[in-house]
Amino acid sequence: MSASKMDLFFDILKKLTKLELIFYNKETDKYDIRPVSIYAVSEDKNEVIVSQTKPPLNKYMEGKELEASFVASIKKDKLERFFFLVKIKKFGFCGLSRNKFAEAIFLMPVKKEIYKRSLRIYPRINCENKSVYVKVDEDKFPVVDISEGGLCFKCEKNIINLMRFAPNKKPFMVIEFPENINITAQAEIIRRFNKEDMLFIGIKFIRFLEKQKEQFVKMIEKLREGKSS
Repeated sequence: MSASKMDLFFDILKKLTKLELIFYNKETDKYDIRPVSIYAVSEDKNEVIVSQTKPPLNKYMEGKELEASFVASIKKDKLERFFFLVKIKKFGFCGLSRNKFAEAIFLMPVKKEIYKRSLRIYPRINCENKSVYVKVDEDKFPVVDISEGGLCFKCEKNIINLMRFAPNKKPFMVIEFPENINITAQAEIIRRFNKEDMLFIGIKFIRFLEKQKEQFVKMIEKLREGKSS
């Protein structure tokens, strides 16, 4: 990689305050996302020091490669999600001040390049007890889980006008987050299934009302960090 590209890579990292570490969790057979705070970025050492995750990553992860992700506006003042590869060098402690230390993960960027990719494998956030709802027409339903790419909500099996939720239908809906944040989007119904006495409906987002995509991404970040309830 050229020196200019390396400089740009570290310049971007130095402006960030947080990352998300993404790795495949064999225990759950899913991709796991763990938010971390950035403590230090050292271009000389080729090192990014971040906070330990909750729950913490285990010692056996030393030497493993995983993805780091962040949301930023790099071009055209548009928020986008980016990724880069890192290797876990070691676990240890980082000095935050003269008398304060915190558990830390020492990461080594592998290729020093950022990239974008599909979020289809991005894990959804369980919305149970998080007061997230979706409103279609005048009906309001609790959201079961949500991600940047779509969501799942549940309703009564005998709901009126069920055909509006038939596969391939593309209804408009309002996603209601805590703090009175409402996001309007058009979605496509991709699946329906029964569970217990309820009907579950999975959708993927097609487009958002102008300028609301950025606000939506911010609310997803809050949910993922447990800051919205």
